[in-house]
Amino acid sequence: MNTKKDRLSHRLSDVRCESCDEEFDIRRYELGYNFCLSCGDVLARSVVRTVVPLHKSNYVLVTNRDDLKGINSKYQPT
Repeated sequence: MNTKKDRLSHRLSDVRCESCDEEFDIRRYELGYNFCLSCGDVLARSVVRTVVPLHKSNYVLVTNRDDLKGINSKYQPT
């Protein structure tokens, strides 16, 4: 008979988080993630993104602050 513990051990395998080396659910690995939920949350919060509308153009996704400064023609370095 399948118990909850058996089902849990079936979902876990030798898949380990690249950051903390803890085991995590194989289904998460199959989706392409190499980090557990806790480490993935920390990594996702560390990336900062913004969308910038360009004059007479499209919107641009900017992840680098220096790129954002280069796009802004009115930026004056101090």
